[in-house]
Amino acid sequence: MYCTAPVELVGSEHAVEQVDHPFDMAGEPSAESSESSYQVMLVKHGQRYVFRYAPGEELKLMKGLADMARDPHCDLDWFDAAVLSHQMGQGIGQKLDQILKH
Repeated sequence: MYCTAPVELVGSEHAVEQVDHPFDMAGEPSAESSESSYQVMLVKHGQRYVFRYAPGEELKLMKGLADMARDPHCDLDWFDAAVLSHQMGQGIGQKLDQILKH
């Protein structure tokens, strides 16, 4: 299901596809790209929500997640937005650890 609230994320996209897992999650960085792109993912009720974003676009993604959580027609709720935000924070922490180790 696509959420009906328009979410404009520059340099980002969200895609939803059918999966078999009832609820699962995975985090950053994007498996398909270099350090110039990140993603957070949530699988809920057979739907996979993938949010890709560029470094520096975290606030824009957070605002988009909040818009989706407020939308009564969207399956994502505030808990889901918090889980995705936590994933984003973990990815930022991992990247910071890598920078500090070098």
